[in-house]
Amino acid sequence: MEKAQYDWRKEGEALLFDWYEYDIPTKLKKQILKLMDLYQLNYGAMDFIETPDGKLHFLEVNSGGEYMWLDLLFKGKISEAIANVLIGNVKRREKLFPLF
Repeated sequence: MEKAQYDWRKEGEALLFDWYEYDIPTKLKKQILKLMDLYQLNYGAMDFIETPDGKLHFLEVNSGGEYMWLDLLFKGKISEAIANVLIGNVKRREKLFPLF
């Protein structure tokens, strides 16, 4: 879509059901967890872009990023993961690295 070429949100409603689950490569998962540990984040909405040649490029992490629209598509998996941290079922990512 022309309006979504540089920012998908310009056609967000039209693209709502085009999202799909993506299996992140193991190496990238480890890099993401290191970043989460470094910033002591228990949640982060990360933005990546995939180029036509299949390479993923990290754009940013939002420590309070919105996810509800995506959570609805994936039957509450994100909310469930956050809830598990909040109720203590999953160890929080704090004090894993000393603060500077």
